Amino acid sequence: MILTMDIGNGAVVFCCVEDGRLLHKFVLSSVPERTADEYAALMDLLTRHAGLDLRDIRGAIAASVVPRLTPVLCRAVEQLSGRAPLVVGPGVKTGLNIRMDDPTELGGDLVAAAVAALDRYPLPCVVVDMGTAMAIGVVDRSGCYVGGLICPGMALSSSSLA
Repeated sequence: MILTMDIGNGAVVFCCVEDGRLLHKFVLSSVPERTADEYAALMDLLTRHAGLDLRDIRGAIAASVVPRLTPVLCRAVEQLSGRAPLVVGPGVKTGLNIRMDDPTELGGDLVAAAVAALDRYPLPCVVVDMGTAMAIGVVDRSGCYVGGLICPGMALSSSSLA
């Protein structure tokens, strides 16, 4: 079993995956003040309730846009599984060719989404991540990430209109 984590501003989504098949998806609130012990307790409770045991994971990977929470959640996963998650970021080989002036500016969440799009969809394609912010990325015909934009998400846009 593999554990994936998408650490966002509003939520932490973690999934247990086996042989490319989603076993279960869990969502926790992103709370910067929460400790690794608190996240570990919540993750353990949720996974056990679903009949899963994080001690069974063979690996873990995380994509984060919340640098303050990344080490906290990585420690929580390591406490539960004995495995430190690989954090998608600069220097991690994903097979994605990022054609931007500064590739390190591209968030791990968008890298992970673009890599998934390369695997599942015909090219070129547009990748849309609708969370607290809406992020849109473009992958060209040759599989290169060529750019994108980040704008306010649905909740913020809706409240500003009201």
